[in-house]
Amino acid sequence: MQEAVPSTLISPTIVNAPSSGISDFSPMFFAMIGIILICMPLVYVVRQRQRIDPRELAFRTMARKMGYTHTQISAIRKHASVMGLGSPIGVVMSHELTAQAFDA
Repeated sequence: MQEAVPSTLISPTIVNAPSSGISDFSPMFFAMIGIILICMPLVYVVRQRQRIDPRELAFRTMARKMGYTHTQISAIRKHASVMGLGSPIGVVMSHELTAQAFDA
């Protein structure tokens, strides 16, 4: 018969103990939330801009580049509607029609 030798219990040490709480993923979580909060308004603005008629965008750009005031822009819009044009870009492209819009 064998002699009784005291036995030793060896338990493996846990290197990465499971933690409870949000601390493990909080930096990535907050970074993703930040990116979403920044990108959502940008996506909204781009989609809204795509819904505007390209002729209207061209008119706005031309009027801004030519330095027209709000009063002059309103006069051009009114003149275009009196002429039956769908967009005032045609009036802006013609010097004669623009002069007529300002004179009226």
